[in-house]
Amino acid sequence: MTCCGFGKVLSLDPAETLSLIVYSIPASIIFAVAWFAARKSSHLGKVLLATFVVLCLPPLYVVFDRHRSNSAQDDRQAKQVAHFNERCKSAGEKIHQTVSGVDSIFMMKPRIDPNETLWQSQYALWDPYGTSAVEASAPYIMLASMPALEYSGITFPALRGFRFIEVAANEGSKDITRYEYRRDVAGNVLLDQTIPVRPPLVDKTPVTQVQSKYGYRWDDISTKEDRDQWIAGGRMQVIELVTGRVIAERTGYLRDPAMGWNYRNRLHWAAAEGNTCTPTSRGRKDMQFLRKVFP
Repeated sequence: MTCCGFGKVLSLDPAETLSLIVYSIPASIIFAVAWFAARKSSHLGKVLLATFVVLCLPPLYVVFDRHRSNSAQDDRQAKQVAHFNERCKSAGEKIHQTVSGVDSIFMMKPRIDPNETLWQSQYALWDPYGTSAVEASAPYIMLASMPALEYSGITFPALRGFRFIEVAANEGSKDITRYEYRRDVAGNVLLDQTIPVRPPLVDKTPVTQVQSKYGYRWDDISTKEDRDQWIAGGRMQVIELVTGRVIAERTGYLRDPAMGWNYRNRLHWAAAEGNTCTPTSRGRKDMQFLRKVFP
């Protein structure tokens, strides 16, 4: 339902329209009776007029006040979309070189494993665009191969797992852990027989020297202006370790259309997945790009 009011078109959803009708009909009757009675200085008219002011005006005010709030939110969202579209002009994937036969990777900067508080924070979580809870909490997921999948109308190709990965404790740290599946003498992956789903057994070995020829790092490229509007940007770079040369780069942005709307402990950045430029799939964001570089 739309009608004119306060200089803008008043847009109401069906529930608001029904509420407005429910209150407007008796309010109009009371006001009409009170008006004519009050003109004759009737005591009843004055009582009805007072009743109208006390009982009918507050609900009507709530409806119109909600409209003003919705209009302000619409303006914020329009500004957000315009800002997001502008940022997306610089987004995309740049693959300068692909390399075949790569069976390991060095995670030069580990992902932050986000908890509920970080997912809900407007500013604290670094690179919500590139963050995957699975890859952050269990980087050895990159050892696993995965079939093709479809997400948000986009088909992502099958992913071939790495034979081993190496992960630095922090960026620049010499504390490095190598993850690889445990295998028998024939090279077959051993499974954990103590768990019904029987996942592969993973060995975690501290190492002092990186064996991988290639690594990758990520950065949050959001500005305060971005985050003020619930937009986050991230960049991932794939690097040839010997030369330090960047052979591939992915830049993208994520926006939360709800702009932090706090409903039932909503995990804002996680709920916003899919609202991106340079699309990524849930769960295997880094791996997805790495296998474009290392087919």
